[in-house]
Amino acid sequence: MHTPPSALKTYRARAAGIDASLHRLRQLADDHVGHDPDAIRWSHVGDLGRVDSGLNGLRHRETRAFITAPPSLP
Repeated sequence: MHTPPSALKTYRARAAGIDASLHRLRQLADDHVGHDPDAIRWSHVGDLGRVDSGLNGLRHRETRAFITAPPSLP
């Protein structure tokens, strides 16, 4: 018999995945996204612009979701 995972277990697993992704993004940023700082070209700037745009969109969606979420009960 298959027992479906609980919402809390699934939530924790997804939160751990997000934490891992954020950690990896921080490592990439600290390492200039794998680029040699002395060899940066405009194409690299464009790449980072697209990453920044995607992150801004995510931040905007999450901020709106947080603001519009119903208050939690005590």
